[in-house]
Amino acid sequence: MSNPCMLLVLCVMMGSLLAGSASSEGKTQAQTSKNEQALWNLEHIYWRYVQDNNLSAYLSLWHKDFLGLLSVSSAPVNKDHITDWITSQTIKG
Repeated sequence: MSNPCMLLVLCVMMGSLLAGSASSEGKTQAQTSKNEQALWNLEHIYWRYVQDNNLSAYLSLWHKDFLGLLSVSSAPVNKDHITDWITSQTIKG
């Protein structure tokens, strides 16, 4: 790194990278904000369906090939069992 030209090239490259990230930062933050809002909207919809015990609408949020290990199950379950936790709670009142 004792070569001054190499140091200059590295400084120019770093400056370009930083300038590029700064100019795209506003777009990234705006996009992140839109994405966050969309995610929170889905979260609110999710819990509204649960609260209303709207199982068909709740099921529509899940991919048709869903397979996952839920906290209420000791084995992976398909979409046809995704509402089991809701019905187990509504049965209790």
